[in-house]
Amino acid sequence: MDTECGTLIASFLSSRERRELRAVSRRWLFTCTWMQFNTDDGVQPRKSAWNLRSRAFRHDWNTFIRNECHSILPLLLKLLPAAAMPETMELKKGLCLSTNSGQRPSFENEHARSGYIQQKINRCGNLPNLLLTEELSEMRSELFRANQPKCWNVALYGGGPGYDALGLVFMREYFRAWDVSFHTTVYDNEPGWKYAIDAASQTLEHLGQRNASLSFQHCDITFDVHAKENSHVLESLKSTQLHVFSFVCVENFCLLRDSAYIFLRSLFAQCTAGSYFLFTDSTHRLWPAIFDVANAIAPDRFRVWTPFARSCHFALVLQKLPGYSAPASRYPFYRQAMLKLQEFRQHQQQHLKTMKQQNSEDQSEDDGGLDMMTAMLQ
Repeated sequence: MDTECGTLIASFLSSRERRELRAVSRRWLFTCTWMQFNTDDGVQPRKSAWNLRSRAFRHDWNTFIRNECHSILPLLLKLLPAAAMPETMELKKGLCLSTNSGQRPSFENEHARSGYIQQKINRCGNLPNLLLTEELSEMRSELFRANQPKCWNVALYGGGPGYDALGLVFMREYFRAWDVSFHTTVYDNEPGWKYAIDAASQTLEHLGQRNASLSFQHCDITFDVHAKENSHVLESLKSTQLHVFSFVCVENFCLLRDSAYIFLRSLFAQCTAGSYFLFTDSTHRLWPAIFDVANAIAPDRFRVWTPFARSCHFALVLQKLPGYSAPASRYPFYRQAMLKLQEFRQHQQQHLKTMKQQNSEDQSEDDGGLDMMTAMLQ
């Protein structure tokens, strides 16, 4: 039962009949935008376990996603090199520094990658948690509605061993939407991630998860889409409906800025109408700049949301509109997103000011040290 049909039918049902319908059609309940976030208690009781705003639902959902993560992790690690704590801590140190410096860390060490996977497995819940927000109700319905004509092709840039791909599979299981098909290509500039992606794909097969596939391709988001490093991105661009940038933009900030965001410019310009772009990261500072890039490519043709989820804070979500649709500024949540982006812009300006000041201090210290060494040598 899809959202439109469900809305029509439900309008003729009594409260008792709606409760009975919820019991037999879990999928319809969670993908029906009319049912969720409705303030009428007669439609959706405030404390009901079926109400996405209720404590009962959040407890049930959090327990489910936590169990799924803990269940898949041992199977995944069994196929990977052993995790090593010293290498993992060194990688984490590099990642923390990259949040402030915008300098790309290295994932070359395979034992550090395994430790990273082990410690960050909860990120499988990031994308599903965002999809459960009110802002992304339409997107959630579109992803998991019944009788879909084709597979969802997902491009995941960064994101470790495919955390977001696994999250979509977990959410499909929770909704009992087993017929929805996902093919995810994980793009990264570190070739070593291929072994982790292959391990995740084998684990899904072992668990009997059909209609879900994972593959790895090389990519560098600091180069143009037409560069040879991004050949696969270009080949599959027209057939990709969902692009997810997972904890990859901030650590590449300096290179993205120096390249004038050429990769994103190319994606936004050449993607098909209806394509979604979802960005999550350790900070929301870059969201205004990324939105500005999209808006410059197609003014008022990108819908925008800034949903919040506890697991990943504020995200940025864009959707390219077809030429015949109304301007993006007329759609729901646009004004709220603009206000949030203004806050984020101020945050980024302050951060850049701090970075500039820090660089000046470091330069002064280096010059002072050089003068002292020169004096000693004389």
